[in-house]
Amino acid sequence: MASIRKNSLTFRRISPHRSIGRWLTRHGLETYEPLFRANEIDIDVAHSITEADLVEMGLSIGARRKLGSAIAELRGDPLTDRSPEAEPFPFERRQLTVFFCDLVGSTEMSQRMDPESFQKLCYEFLSTTRRYLDAFGGYTQQYQGDGVLACFGWPVGYGDQVARSIRAGLAIVKACNALKKPDGEPLSIRIGIATGLTVVGEMADECARLSGFMAGLTPNLAARLQELAESNQFLIDATTKAEIEELFDLEYLGFHRPKGLSAEVPVWRVIGETSATVGEQTAGTCKPAPLIGRPGECASVLSAWRDAREGQGQALVVSGDAGIGKTRLVQELGDLIDGEEHSIIRMSCLRDHIHSSLFPIAALFGIGERENPLGSSSSSAASQRLHGRGLDPAIAAIDAELSALFDPALSTSNRGETIPEERLANVTTLFLDYVASVSTHASLLILIEDIQWIDDTTLKLIDNLLVRISVLPILVLMTSRLPLHSMLRDEDRIRHIAITALHPRDCSALVRYSDPQGRLTETEIDAIVHRSDGFPLFAKELARSTIEAKSECTLDAGALQGAVDVPNSLRASLVSRIDRLGPAKRFLQACAAVGRTFTLDLVREILDDVGPDIGEVLSRSIDAGLISRHGTPANTTYIFTHALLQEVIYETLLISHRHELHRRIASTLLSGSQAFAEAHPEIVAQHFERAEIFDEAIEYYFRASMKSVRRHAHFEASCSSKRALDLLARTGKASSAHALDLWVLYGQSSFAIFGYGASQTRDAFETCRALMQETGSTKNADVIIRGLIACLFNRAEFKRALDIAEEYMERTLTQEILTPQDVFNAHRSVVGIYNALGRFRDADRHGRIALATLAEVKVEGGVRDLMSNRLLNTRAQLAISTWHGGNASDAERLSDKVIQEGNASASVHNRFIAMVYGGCIPQLLLGHRERLRYCASEVVSMSEGHRAPSFRAVGLGFLGGAHVQYGEIDRGRASLQLAFRLAKEQEQYIFTPIYHLFLAEADFAEERWDQTIATCDQGLSVSERTKEQWFDVHLRILKAEALNRGGWSSTLVLKNLELAANQAAEQQSSGLKHLVSRVEQLLRLRTNC
Repeated sequence: MASIRKNSLTFRRISPHRSIGRWLTRHGLETYEPLFRANEIDIDVAHSITEADLVEMGLSIGARRKLGSAIAELRGDPLTDRSPEAEPFPFERRQLTVFFCDLVGSTEMSQRMDPESFQKLCYEFLSTTRRYLDAFGGYTQQYQGDGVLACFGWPVGYGDQVARSIRAGLAIVKACNALKKPDGEPLSIRIGIATGLTVVGEMADECARLSGFMAGLTPNLAARLQELAESNQFLIDATTKAEIEELFDLEYLGFHRPKGLSAEVPVWRVIGETSATVGEQTAGTCKPAPLIGRPGECASVLSAWRDAREGQGQALVVSGDAGIGKTRLVQELGDLIDGEEHSIIRMSCLRDHIHSSLFPIAALFGIGERENPLGSSSSSAASQRLHGRGLDPAIAAIDAELSALFDPALSTSNRGETIPEERLANVTTLFLDYVASVSTHASLLILIEDIQWIDDTTLKLIDNLLVRISVLPILVLMTSRLPLHSMLRDEDRIRHIAITALHPRDCSALVRYSDPQGRLTETEIDAIVHRSDGFPLFAKELARSTIEAKSECTLDAGALQGAVDVPNSLRASLVSRIDRLGPAKRFLQACAAVGRTFTLDLVREILDDVGPDIGEVLSRSIDAGLISRHGTPANTTYIFTHALLQEVIYETLLISHRHELHRRIASTLLSGSQAFAEAHPEIVAQHFERAEIFDEAIEYYFRASMKSVRRHAHFEASCSSKRALDLLARTGKASSAHALDLWVLYGQSSFAIFGYGASQTRDAFETCRALMQETGSTKNADVIIRGLIACLFNRAEFKRALDIAEEYMERTLTQEILTPQDVFNAHRSVVGIYNALGRFRDADRHGRIALATLAEVKVEGGVRDLMSNRLLNTRAQLAISTWHGGNASDAERLSDKVIQEGNASASVHNRFIAMVYGGCIPQLLLGHRERLRYCASEVVSMSEGHRAPSFRAVGLGFLGGAHVQYGEIDRGRASLQLAFRLAKEQEQYIFTPIYHLFLAEADFAEERWDQTIATCDQGLSVSERTKEQWFDVHLRILKAEALNRGGWSSTLVLKNLELAANQAAEQQSSGLKHLVSRVEQLLRLRTNC
């Protein structure tokens, strides 16, 4: 096979006037094309136009602003050819890759060399370093003697800024080694690279010279790593390593403590670029996720391929934003056709070479890859594998033409002149013939990635290609970040597929696939899905970052959500899009401070000067896919296209600038419309908090929490009250009366969010009680005590719950002024606890006093409505104590009434109480398995519909018991096992002995006597520990029956029955006494004891 030349390639700018016209048209400036032609300005010259040139051309201020932005974008570097009077770039927070390079042995050489000779050597070193830094997109900040400090990622970001810095370093090491010291030895250097958060900007000195400046740990770390390096060594830190470890060969050097740093840091040495191709790297590191949520798009791509294989050449454009899944769709097509005979030609367009003639073709054949700063070392190998089909003459011809076209000597001598059209035409003809020749051997897939950055000449070649393929088995598949309905000539023959965001369901499935070990919680998965906005790449990167953060710290789920930052790989890619908007960036930063959704009027209010071209700035931002417009012309709102974009833009603001913007936003919202502050107090609070005006923030968070509680929006109420409490603690007011009000709101919300027995709920009400005693406040005392009792009750901490309830009852009943409601609340507070402890007669007495007292209240129904929850609960508990009193018919009547009133109630919580305490427990005692199943099923259904985790566990437990009683043993066990798991997760241990009773009944039904006895003993053990005795007697009776059936001695059987009888007598339960007596009679008859 003919060898592919590795000659030096200098990519030249296209100079025909059609190119300058196309560039001007792209920016809506086509009216200025005649003026540019008259002044002989082509693309090469356009890069160097200054403000003074535009003034001399007679352009207005508005025209100069527009052209200035377009020229800055054309350069791709805002610093290029800036005029001395240009304003400094403002300081901002950026994730930068900092590069520090130093000459080895410079002090020794300066002693042995003449100063002039030494100056020339240093100049060669510094100019060589600067040349490669510029080529790879770096910005040289300072020359420090014989050292160079540079950064990647500012003032223009790149999605691959870390990889660029490494490639620049490798190229600089190689180039400097080619330089010779006076003794003939190669020049040696040391390089250190670190990546991290940095404040960066420009300062102007007294002579108005602009100078870049960086502040933060990252520049210092890069300098210290350079000091650690030996001759020609290239050291990097952990953050840099994490970004490029799949692309480069590295050697781990262990932990070192650089000078001035308080802690040791891990250090790696860069050896070189890995020999694996990009595809091999991906395949070797992880299995790609399945294509999720794209059945229609996949079918369309596959259909186009099938038509192409039949000799009906196809052209297909897949468009969508970065990270939306275009490459994954193309990869899926490759997987689907892997078993078919075909060839693939893959070309990529790069932003940096949008004006480099035939760059994708040249890169395909490996021309000049040695000197191409953005090329991959694997290009030639890939090209040889791709084209090695006996077509060497065609490859050699194209290689020779391209080599001649980009010959360095030609580029130097003819700079600024038109590239010979006959040569371009010859290359086009050869390439088209080559493509046709390949397709005669097998069907051909031509993949052109990122066609939005295609150069004019290659675009013309593609136009000709699309005409040629109509009768060939070729599919031309192009990906683009923008719709291309006007770039290609033969639009009618091109199919278009627009890739949109994934449905949340599909995005959730993708996140779960990215977490095969199940380390992410449901809350974390929901947060990732919300932040990713349906972008698969964002979802996977956020999932990876969250998992890594969890492995490195012990934060809980709530804290972790706030701790996980935007992954560096995504941040760099998003920042690169923002930087290229020039003046629009400041406007977008203000918009990001407002939030993801904003209005133009609000942004105008908070910015001192939005400029006359605000409409153009908006249009450019919309065209770039950064924001979208919604609503009517009279009521227009703008939205950042995805949440991470808004986050990244906001993060670039200095903290002091953020404070000022948020202060202005909050003031504007309050002064503009009081209705907005009343409807959205949480938004006002957030801006006051970010402005660090904490007193106002606390007040509006309190209002937001109150508003959410009234709407039963418990999660929002919890978030608002917790934020206010954190701010109170931060300002030293954690023990104030205001804090007590907020803790009450947080505790009430915690019931619904975390569960009735959760530690968070208990801690909230414990704090409330402590603050109430500390401040002497009696406000909300009833709410606090009842909340704490309810929490302890559900945690099965009955003794402490009873102590607090009896203390509350005694204190209430000894008040000087006592209302019927006070009497009712005092007596009903102990009823449920007495029942749980087996003190059924006490429960019955206090329950009847409470109901009798409430019946005497002669007021409108509003009071009864207000107390309906307590009333239902008291009646439900009374039904239980009535059964134990030996009056089953009254118990059944009370139970039916509670269920009926619960179903008629508008309160979901009332229905839960009615179904659990008025339904499940009494119906179980009454032996009505049909009603038990109905009530338990209702509880499960309501809990799932209203996200009530506490009641779901209870409902599943009783439903499992109903299944067992119906003989559905497997279903019963499954429900009970889930109930046990949920109860443990929520720390809701009430009813655990009852669940053991149901499991024991399942074992008994399967005649597993030993297992039945063991399960009963487990239930009794729990009862002994918690003192919960709802169904202890039932457990002892069932154990006795299992002992009898299992052939144990009659003495042991009767002993267990005796224990049951004694407990029934101790609990003064006529119902249980009757039950024990009946079972004892049956067993005596069966055993003739």
